[in-house]
Amino acid sequence: MSAPLNTPKKRFTVAEVAKDFGISNMTVYRAIRDGKLKTDRFGQQHRITQAQIDAWGFTSVLTCSP
Repeated sequence: MSAPLNTPKKRFTVAEVAKDFGISNMTVYRAIRDGKLKTDRFGQQHRITQAQIDAWGFTSVLTCSP
């Protein structure tokens, strides 16, 4: 089900995504440059939706293995 037209879709900045994943902004920019993370551009700024983050499939390097 899509969001109602009067409800704007939340878009995150590179800094917000980096902070959420505990990685540097540069890591996010590299993923964008390498085509691994799709974004919407507004001028020189990247905005990233939750769907784009989910499609990226990034797994934190801080995860523990058994």
